[in-house]
Amino acid sequence: MHELSIAQSLVELLSDQLADYAPARATNVIVQVGELSGVVPAALLTAFTIARQGTPLQSATLTIEPVRPRIWCDRCVAEQPAESVQNLACTVCGQPSNDVRAGRELDVTHMELIDPPREPADAV
Repeated sequence: MHELSIAQSLVELLSDQLADYAPARATNVIVQVGELSGVVPAALLTAFTIARQGTPLQSATLTIEPVRPRIWCDRCVAEQPAESVQNLACTVCGQPSNDVRAGRELDVTHMELIDPPREPADAV
């Protein structure tokens, strides 16, 4: 399950980024996963739950935004959605293409943070 190593890398990378915003906490991490990336979203969610334990992202959730395949269609002279992962043909005219423009992504788009509650100044 290579999703565990991906999740561990995500947690390491994001923990390093989060250190720049201390004492803020991460509440959600949004990742785009292309349908052609070879990553199984359900496995990545499970792996992230395991990898985040004992880290600054321990309470963060992972949101996966799927990215459907898009191809360049020579007949339409435009970027078009592909029929499916198995059939990289234009949904408009049916022309097959090997010029994949989207669908291989594995990108962190953003991390949502929250500041911890502050102690009132007179509570010290």
